[in-house]
Amino acid sequence: MSETAENEEKLSFAQSFVKGLGDFKNGLSMTGGDWGSVCQLFFDNLSTLLGAVFALQALSNPAAFGDIAVSQDTMNEYVWGKIVPGVGMTMVLGNLYYTWQAIRMTMKYGRQYTAQPYGLNTPGAFAFVYNIIYTVFFSEGGGDAGFIQGYKVALAANFVTGLISMVLGIFGMLILKVVPPAGLLVPIASIGFAFLGLEQLSNSIAAPIVGYSTIMWVYLGWYANIRIGYGKFRLPEALQVILVGIILGWATGLNSPEATKDAAKLVKWWGPTWTAGDTFADFNLLADYLG
Repeated sequence: MSETAENEEKLSFAQSFVKGLGDFKNGLSMTGGDWGSVCQLFFDNLSTLLGAVFALQALSNPAAFGDIAVSQDTMNEYVWGKIVPGVGMTMVLGNLYYTWQAIRMTMKYGRQYTAQPYGLNTPGAFAFVYNIIYTVFFSEGGGDAGFIQGYKVALAANFVTGLISMVLGIFGMLILKVVPPAGLLVPIASIGFAFLGLEQLSNSIAAPIVGYSTIMWVYLGWYANIRIGYGKFRLPEALQVILVGIILGWATGLNSPEATKDAAKLVKWWGPTWTAGDTFADFNLLADYLG
């Protein structure tokens, strides 16, 4: 290929890229319903993330785990310095990619398409926390070393899970023809009932003034279409539930200034962390924990 042809090919790619950015910008449109969906997706992912993080942080509770509890410094370093930033970057990139896909479809077929929501796999998150990290933690005798080992095994398992999903995705339609959908959904539904249903409901009932009031606003917002606002402006359903919970939490003393101050200390720049080394550092240990 001549140098001129190569330059034209590069220019064509650059022009295509610039055009894609322009289409992405021009294709973005947000209505009231879209903002409601964004809030719902945000708080849905936030609740899953906080639930998984709280489950991990329980390992650093000396009252529950005694001498084998993870030190607070190690817990903060791995949870807030590696896990949470990684999840945040994934959420941004994943939702941008899905949005780009919807815009491409809209441009191609001339009608509006809604982007597929991208978020945390809730059943997978809790399965990894309790079935992998907790299991490795206790089998290794606990402490900082046991927690770090569980973290590395979970990273390796997540990598393998991704490979399996990619391979099985090729045969997705064939699998659906052979395996009844109910057989695929029941395991996910059981985890949903346990961690998304009963656990969240029990936490709400434990603080009835706050919990029952927010549950009431869930039904008022989504089923009765009653939303807080002024004039034509109305808050998204998910946002008003969160605001009601925050106000009642502080008004009833459920939230404490001390806990807020301790949490605020963790809000800082942790810096980018390359975790590929952690993923493959103890890859050979996966065989020891299979099953």
